[in-house]
Amino acid sequence: ELINFESIFNEILLGVEHNPKRQGININLNIELFFDFYSDTKLINSILLNLIHNSINYHDKSTDAFISVEIKSKLELLSITVKDNGPGIQEEIQSKIFDMFYRGNENSKGSGLGLYIVKSAVEKLGGKIELESIFGVGTKFCIDLPLK
Repeated sequence: ELINFESIFNEILLGVEHNPKRQGININLNIELFFDFYSDTKLINSILLNLIHNSINYHDKSTDAFISVEIKSKLELLSITVKDNGPGIQEEIQSKIFDMFYRGNENSKGSGLGLYIVKSAVEKLGGKIELESIFGVGTKFCIDLPLK
């Protein structure tokens, strides 16, 4: 179906509106599409929801926190980038973060499924996901999805 990224994004923002950790975080969306994108709305929603949710839950309270979501068209791909200035992910655990039930630290309240679900959804759509993170600086997830 035709994906309405703005609608999905706004729905996610409504869903996290009352999360106390959401307060003070500037969350923005930038869309630069030169074509209609058709895909599975539930999987796209799951990808964005889990990445935004993680960024909210692990943001750095000592900074002007932000989450930036960019959706751009490339030659034969759709690129989704979710970037934050949270605490970052330590290099020694970066290879494990997409594993089922993996939790990055003992303070994590989650089930360890969020990033596993993201990676699974990206793979179901025939795409790939990459992580760039510097501990103490922030994290960026880059997703490329093929055009159908």
